[in-house]
Amino acid sequence: QVLDIRAPARVATGRIEIVSDERFHNIVGSKLITFRKAAEIGLAMDEPVAVVCAQGNDSRVVAGFLNQLGYDAKSIQGGMERWMRTLVPAHHLRSTGWSNSIGPVKAPSGICW
Repeated sequence: QVLDIRAPARVATGRIEIVSDERFHNIVGSKLITFRKAAEIGLAMDEPVAVVCAQGNDSRVVAGFLNQLGYDAKSIQGGMERWMRTLVPAHHLRSTGWSNSIGPVKAPSGICW
């Protein structure tokens, strides 16, 4: 499952779409860390959690928090910035400015975190 901790408006500019919609979660990081019990978060405890933010800094903090609650969470290194630069040609990023025209991003085979 993927947990994107960016604001919904940021998620709308591009997201990781290698999991089904049911396994993609968007909970803003500042809200998520106010929860005190895993049951309040709503993620599956029996599946690993890939946490993503804009640049990989906040996702490390949230992954650590989730691990303390009993999840198997990992931060996606470099966040969406690195993910987009890996998957979307640089000239396209410059010309669109990460607009909604980029749409959902699918990982090519062989990409892992």
